[in-house]
Amino acid sequence: MSSGPENSKTKKSRALRVALRTVHIFSFSVLLGGHWFGIPRTELLPSLYWSVFSGTALMAFEARRGFEWFFKLAGGLTILKLGILSMVPVFWEHSRILLVLAVIIGSAGSHMNSSLRHLDLLPSRKK
Repeated sequence: MSSGPENSKTKKSRALRVALRTVHIFSFSVLLGGHWFGIPRTELLPSLYWSVFSGTALMAFEARRGFEWFFKLAGGLTILKLGILSMVPVFWEHSRILLVLAVIIGSAGSHMNSSLRHLDLLPSRKK
């Protein structure tokens, strides 16, 4: 294995993605648990913002490779999940169902097989 600059850059990028994903899972866990157990809104807003921020940052990592990812099922599900999270402050009284829906979408999207994750949502578009 080479330890050149590209390898070092790849390692740093992977470490950053792992750190972002960890922040994302942690902040979302606090957010859902807080809603589930009735923690006041003011205490949960930071977790909501961290969830949206970290999810958006993870999405930006995917977009670095090209915008094609946005037209794949994985990208579409991620955008849908971020949209649902963005609705939480507006529809606070429905936050539990919105957050559970986000968990379902995130779990399914993360763990579906590769052929589905990379499924082209717009097969007729030119590449």
